[in-house]
Amino acid sequence: MHAASPASLGARRLLSSAARRLHTADPVGLLGGYLDESLALPPGAQAYRRPHAFETRFSERAPSTLAFDLSPADPLAGPPERVAGATRAMRQVVGGTFGPRALSWVDGRSEPLSYGSGDAWFSSCFDTAGLRESEVTYAWAPQTADSLARPIHEAVQAATEAMPSLRPALTTVRCGRTYGSQEITFGVDGALRLAELRPVMERFGLGDQHTRLTNALAFVLGARFVLPPDTTLLTLRPSPGGMEMRVDVDLEAIPDIPPNVASLLQLQLVERPQGLRALERWVGAMTPDGMVNPGELALLSVVVAPGCGPRLAIQLRPSAILATPDAGPPTPAPPAPAPAPAPAPETVAAGLGPRRSPWDPRR
Repeated sequence: MHAASPASLGARRLLSSAARRLHTADPVGLLGGYLDESLALPPGAQAYRRPHAFETRFSERAPSTLAFDLSPADPLAGPPERVAGATRAMRQVVGGTFGPRALSWVDGRSEPLSYGSGDAWFSSCFDTAGLRESEVTYAWAPQTADSLARPIHEAVQAATEAMPSLRPALTTVRCGRTYGSQEITFGVDGALRLAELRPVMERFGLGDQHTRLTNALAFVLGARFVLPPDTTLLTLRPSPGGMEMRVDVDLEAIPDIPPNVASLLQLQLVERPQGLRALERWVGAMTPDGMVNPGELALLSVVVAPGCGPRLAIQLRPSAILATPDAGPPTPAPPAPAPAPAPAPETVAAGLGPRRSPWDPRR
């Protein structure tokens, strides 16, 4: 341990409190040791600004869950140690929770991916019954293509033929209580015009959702229909119902992100009240007592699947690990305003204030 008061203490408190508020199992009992290992430096350490060092996740498709990414290694460790740590965590958690058959399946998929990978991280999702799913994500390596199952390999080929600017960047092995799956994530060469997504979506039977996906992304990003280079990832995941697709946008990498991006995100959910209420609950659960916001928005995602329109997801770097050790006590939340006439919808966005947000979208 690097300090008397490591960031893991705040992360432990945050996750246990969030589990109570969201009515999920507490992940600390299962993953507390990995939190201690990964967050051994004091809060505010620069190492925690590396993507996936510790980020919590909200998904409109899994609204009543508690999910987060973690790099199970010393926070100052290099990529080889992070790869080994993520592989070890995935094996131990899956084997200990889902049993030997699930572990054998994970080993068959992940073992060839871990050799030569440039980085990796571990993710878990909890619901009321306990661990719902765990994932291990590996950076693409020269031998990765040779280790893919035939359907995944064919999906990679079809995607790159439909959209030549795609390049494989990551692959994720996911294991839940009753199923396992593997997904492929692509980077995009150059700037991405959202219109360019149509051919690859049509190739996988999702073309009728292109306009809705484009509009959802552009609305939250302030009417932006062209994304700068190195800001976007596209993920394909085969499912029993057909191919699912997710578009991830790195908010830090966009230089002129709208200052009210969080409010725009919630306005996008006004027509889906259940999703909006779920996001409000999640924001409250992620906000430590005495702090005014849950943390820094890191990633915006839109997911489409056969028979299901675009759904939103976000990743957040929690305030619990960002506060610097010399910053003193947390800034208290401002007093509640006096009752006022019913506000317009855009002013209700999860208590974030009129057309503004305390979430800092910069990493």
